[in-house]
Amino acid sequence: MSDRLHRFQFLGQPLLGEGQGLDLLRHPLDNYLDWMCYDLPAESRYNRTLQLFRQAFIKATEIYIGRATTNQNQWELLESLKQLVSQVDPDEPGVHALVWVFFIAAADSTDPEHRRYFTDRMNSVFARTRFRNIPATVESLPAIWSQQGTERWTEHVFRLIPTLIM
Repeated sequence: MSDRLHRFQFLGQPLLGEGQGLDLLRHPLDNYLDWMCYDLPAESRYNRTLQLFRQAFIKATEIYIGRATTNQNQWELLESLKQLVSQVDPDEPGVHALVWVFFIAAADSTDPEHRRYFTDRMNSVFARTRFRNIPATVESLPAIWSQQGTERWTEHVFRLIPTLIM
């Protein structure tokens, strides 16, 4: 399977339906994160950045699975993800790849500080890239947040977001 198809499946399928998302995300992620594998010297700053990106995708996946299967408060996991992505400069090359990570975290957040942080990170990427799917995604967050406590956002996210988050 090509890198692009892997990326599309990984980033898109969880947002098309909770069952599809769980089926995909419960498999080993190595096949879906292969687009982040490069043969770089261990001391390269880009090697460190790619490792942070990979860890961020894994944590975001854990957040999605946790929401879809338990619907428990995940503040600690969200805080851990925040601390992880805080190590990545907003101007770092490739940071636009983290929009999906930021969305998953923002959607799951109940803490106003987490919501603001992950939304600000998405807006920062938009300011640099001008990818129009980002503001549309940010605008969908209040609808997702308004359902917290009554439904899992992972159940109905495909109805609440107007665009593919990539």
